[in-house]
Amino acid sequence: MLNLARALDPARFSLCIVAIGPADDLVADLPPSAQVERLNASRLRASLPRLVSVLRRAKPDVVVCTLGYINLALLALRPLIGGNVRIIAREANVVSATLRAMPGFLPSRRLYAWLYPRAAAIIAQTEDIAAEIAALAPDAKSCVEILPNPVDEVALRSRAAAPVRRPGDGLRLVAAGRLTHQKGFDRLVTLMREMEPSTELTIYGEGPDRASLEQQIAQLGLGDRVSLPGFSSGLPAAIAGADLFVLPSRWEGVPNVVLEALALGTPVVASDDARIHDVVLEAPSAAVTIASVGTAFVTAIGAHRPNPAASPRPSLLPERYRMATVTARFAALLTRVARSPA
Repeated sequence: MLNLARALDPARFSLCIVAIGPADDLVADLPPSAQVERLNASRLRASLPRLVSVLRRAKPDVVVCTLGYINLALLALRPLIGGNVRIIAREANVVSATLRAMPGFLPSRRLYAWLYPRAAAIIAQTEDIAAEIAALAPDAKSCVEILPNPVDEVALRSRAAAPVRRPGDGLRLVAAGRLTHQKGFDRLVTLMREMEPSTELTIYGEGPDRASLEQQIAQLGLGDRVSLPGFSSGLPAAIAGADLFVLPSRWEGVPNVVLEALALGTPVVASDDARIHDVVLEAPSAAVTIASVGTAFVTAIGAHRPNPAASPRPSLLPERYRMATVTARFAALLTRVARSPA
């Protein structure tokens, strides 16, 4: 969303960004013209009184919120905000994952059915997510718009101008994301035993599963083939230097890093659990391979050959994920909602 906010025309849109937490790690990505309100809260419920106060004071025409539980909270509190504010709810993940993450005492499914029809519009990143919303909240189906995350190809490719690759002759695989159960890196590490001994894997990211992944790598004797370098500003260059980007996730919304890999010209092998079929349908032939995590996944990886590159390969990104395309559609949606009855 920050990419979209930065791309909006400041002459047409006045932005106020409200961060529940301190947002110190996002400072570099904030639009320079935006007003920023930091609530400095560790939990959503602790921030709600201040959040309502900020919105009452700002009197926005449109509020865009981007996480399922925040969407529900703001839609419920809409009468307290007052004015003619219209709320656009954006689902950043598959709804089934959001429901699993919500406290068990909440009637989450009923809240979706009750509150989502109050939204002026609902943004879904994929057809799958849109279908989930329609199933939970049939009265909100007509408000759902498919709007994927954009990729700033120019900026991304400039950061990857000098691809980085682990030395050696075999396939070089890169994966990235939070080290959590969702991302399925444990499954990928296990499969490394079935791949050619010259194949090496680098997993970028941090998270609560680091210790268990390190232990797994050591127990399988893969310390010389699998590395966990943590977060890195050099990730685009590493993806551009890899032969494949691999996504073994157990579930996803639309992972931005897959789109970024395609923008850098690096083919993708993804699990069928990741549900990125929308991307597959529009990407060039063989740019994205979907396979079950197991023998089929190993076979899909093994079908590729080492392909070192001195510069990023030609982009494989479908048109509808390009920054200009998504920004134009987002600006049109904001304008339409702002002019609609509250």
